[in-house]
Amino acid sequence: MKKVCTVIAFVMLLAVFLLTSCEKTTKSDIVSGDVDVLTDSQTTDRVMPVEVDYTIRYYDVIEDKIIEYSDIVSFDNAPDPIFFISKLSELMQIRIGVNSINVSGKDMIIDFSSVTAPLNGTGAYEESCILDSISDTMLSVFHDIDRVYFTQEGKDYESGHISISKDTPYAQR
Repeated sequence: MKKVCTVIAFVMLLAVFLLTSCEKTTKSDIVSGDVDVLTDSQTTDRVMPVEVDYTIRYYDVIEDKIIEYSDIVSFDNAPDPIFFISKLSELMQIRIGVNSINVSGKDMIIDFSSVTAPLNGTGAYEESCILDSISDTMLSVFHDIDRVYFTQEGKDYESGHISISKDTPYAQR
């Protein structure tokens, strides 16, 4: 019965997502509040398509499997990494506190808030699945990115469960 309810809830959430997924996400749409996004000077030398076909992957603990959601979204200019994290957040029904996302060469650095790091109050396995989902999504969408780093308030990522040096990539091609 629990699985049936989960599947129904997921299908309903997916339907809502499909109906709302065409709107561009702005800073005010992100639950973390004040978020820095790529500036024009950071994106002008990067060739990005106007339409992006993306896949978000996350682990469903109840279903005990990887869930994939694919869609095509159009952007007025370069795709915003915050958009993909906000959609992942919606699909997983979680709060992800992102301070900033910066691109330097082939590296993407995602800085989390210490208050809402993914996820305070969860276990190490669930937190690891969320970080995997974020890094896999970014590497699959942004083909010019080879490494994803996670930091917390600009320092090493420390959650009580997981410790990641800010100088060590969490994921790479």
